[in-house]
Order: sequence, then structure tokens, then C-alpha cells
Amino acid sequence: MRFGLVHQICGFDELPHITQQIATELLAGKRSAQAAVKALLREHRAPKLDDALIKDTARRLADLRRTPEAQAALADFLDHKS
Repeated sequence: MRFGLVHQICGFDELPHITQQIATELLAGKRSAQAAVKALLREHRAPKLDDALIKDTARRLADLRRTPEAQAALADFLDHKS
């Protein structure tokens, strides 16, 4: 968790509930963002981590974050954090 590789941990008894929660969130996700992630993964299945990949990933993320859909999702997230 300290390195950001794990988003959540739970006890074994909580696993079905947490799994259902994550699946529900994924299904409710924004189509364009999910499509962009799938495209990135498809294009870079087993990439060599180099400057070109890092720059391409950063550009794609920046492009997504500028969309009205992403801006609305971020505003909604920040509203719920306060």
C-alpha cells in the first residue's frame, strides 16, 4: 500500500462484499476512460518501460483529464471528499 500498488486490503470474510463493490464501480465507470485504458493496455501488452512509453502514457492521461467527463468526475470526487 505504501507504494500505491494496492488500493485496499480486507479480511477474507469481507472479500465477497469488497469484490462486488469494485465490480459495481467498474461497471458504473465512464466508458471513454475505460476504452482509453483498454487501448493503452492493448497497445503496450508487454512494453519495455522507456521514455517513449512514459511520455505516451502521460500524454494520454493529460488528454483524458481535460475532457468534460473527467472534469465532472473530478469535481464530484472533490465534492464528496469535503
